[in-house]
Amino acid sequence: MRQVVVGGSVAALVAADRLSSQGVEVDLFLGDRPGGGFAPIAASGRPVELGCRLIELSYDQAPAKTSAAVGSGDFDLSAGSGASGSATDASFAATPPLSEYQPGPHGHRPYVHLVDGLIRELLGDRLVEIEHPLMDIGSRWVRDWILSGDLTGLADAAGPKCDRFVMDALSGVGRWGERGWFEPEHRARLETQSLREASESTLGAEFNNAFLEPVASRVLERGTADVVAALHRKIWLPLFWPGTVAASLSGVVPHVPNRPFHSVSRGGMGALVTVLLERLAQSDSVRIFRSGALQRAQSQAGMTRCEFADGRAIEAQQPILGVAATELFAAANVHIRLEMATTSLVWVEMEEGSTPPDVLWTAGADRPVYRWSRSYASDGAPIMCGELAWWVREQDLAETAVADMQRSGIIDNPESVTVLGAIRRPSFAVPSLLNMNRFAVARQELDARSLQATLIGGIGAFGADTCNEQIVQGLAAAESVMERASL
Repeated sequence: MRQVVVGGSVAALVAADRLSSQGVEVDLFLGDRPGGGFAPIAASGRPVELGCRLIELSYDQAPAKTSAAVGSGDFDLSAGSGASGSATDASFAATPPLSEYQPGPHGHRPYVHLVDGLIRELLGDRLVEIEHPLMDIGSRWVRDWILSGDLTGLADAAGPKCDRFVMDALSGVGRWGERGWFEPEHRARLETQSLREASESTLGAEFNNAFLEPVASRVLERGTADVVAALHRKIWLPLFWPGTVAASLSGVVPHVPNRPFHSVSRGGMGALVTVLLERLAQSDSVRIFRSGALQRAQSQAGMTRCEFADGRAIEAQQPILGVAATELFAAANVHIRLEMATTSLVWVEMEEGSTPPDVLWTAGADRPVYRWSRSYASDGAPIMCGELAWWVREQDLAETAVADMQRSGIIDNPESVTVLGAIRRPSFAVPSLLNMNRFAVARQELDARSLQATLIGGIGAFGADTCNEQIVQGLAAAESVMERASL
């Protein structure tokens, strides 16, 4: 049998790779930029990553007997949720069938050991576990709570407002329960309310303004008000249980999450794309066509016709379409208009031998850079990527970034670094309720087209386009092909 796979997304590449490993002949039609935002770009001749790109290979889970009052962030740490530890723990032995996978912000989590296995197979000893992320508070570096969910230093950071935050969090417990909107009877609110509404209702407006809004307001013009609560991880922000916050602020941290993050030496996350492409190119069962973007897709009489930017047209039975959601909507003649966030990035090369932090957040809504991260895309002198607030003008990016590096204490002398490049451009769809509803309407219209194809990538659900989501979607698509072939 021969299977057509369209697209250069991680999902499409994983599907093609898995099918090839099962002996299936694959025709892979690649777009202009395989890997999309996960692939590196060049800045002054050096490979760099598009912002903070981290690989998650495990998720902390509390032991089965842990009290429901223990937990933080969006991790369900209630009783019966599974044992604590990494993707290799026995707690993940009962992974559900891939046929049960449902795309979503966290749909990949039951399959994390499959993600772990594939990435380790592809990248092996090139995986690098990064240091614990840090937070710059007034030129003082403390353990971060945004990526790690570690609330050990929360009381210290809260300062004189600590008692007020405790009272507000306890009020949230009284109103919603220890887990706030993560309680089963309240979870539906996460899909229809903003992160601001969720945070203020369960933790109080002052807590939200102190710990979440200063980051969100620099990523998005309307800050936490423009983030669906269920999609808070789209901008890497946590939503803590009020019971956990109250306990942590009182000096008793009930749970310190174990959330290791990884990068890849000599390539960063883009190495995953590079290795997949290399393996596919070396496979005797894969034919690769550089066809450009998918421009038209329609089905008739059991076949799906795909037309590409290079003028090529093919007809295939049940192809796998793994292109960007907006590209697929356009190809199926479905109109959608999404509000896009503006991303500004600056890459700065440091001196040889420098030891910058792997990830450093900056506190304070007035700070022009909200996050610094080390780029592992190339060897040699360290390269830091600064992600700047939406309101920084393009002509000011480089100067502003270097000044912020010095203010943060990453460097002492601005003349010791070299700016490799800077960009400011629309990047990802704002994770707002408006955009989510527009996506849902467009998806209904797409479904009405009755495309006879397996759709993977960001088209699965609004916001379900993380690397892990795409890996699981690719694996699930390949398995569905194999199951059909066995019938």
